[in-house]
Amino acid sequence: MACLPLCAWAQPISQRCLVIGDSIAVGVSNHSRCLSISTGGLSSWRWLDRWGRALETVDPEVVLISLGANDADDRRSFPSLAKVRAKLRAPRVIWLAPSEALSMASRNWVRLVAEQHGDAVFDLPQRHMQKDGIHPSTKGAQIVAGRLLPE
Repeated sequence: MACLPLCAWAQPISQRCLVIGDSIAVGVSNHSRCLSISTGGLSSWRWLDRWGRALETVDPEVVLISLGANDADDRRSFPSLAKVRAKLRAPRVIWLAPSEALSMASRNWVRLVAEQHGDAVFDLPQRHMQKDGIHPSTKGAQIVAGRLLPE
């Protein structure tokens, strides 16, 4: 388990993997030993403004990205997602697609950026979502972390 800037957990943090993004990323990172640069409620452009430079200080093997869910149909979304991806040097990058309960534009932009870089896209497990239909439940976050992140 790991989170920046103010969390310290008993489990050791692995710099081999990185989880970045919004509240969904926060939830998933709580079930991994990956370094996490995640803050709930941020759009992709606000995340980039706040944390983008931090990506220059890490060199993970695997990156899991959850961004776009707070973007709605804003025109800043696609360029911000593309800039985040351009900063990453990891050989394996996986995107979590925003929930189907949100804007299809955001889902499409995430898929387009991923496609341009040969990245994988993972849909959140619909059977394990919170009542809002946007965030995975604890079980859903465990499933995502277990399937997509190294131990």
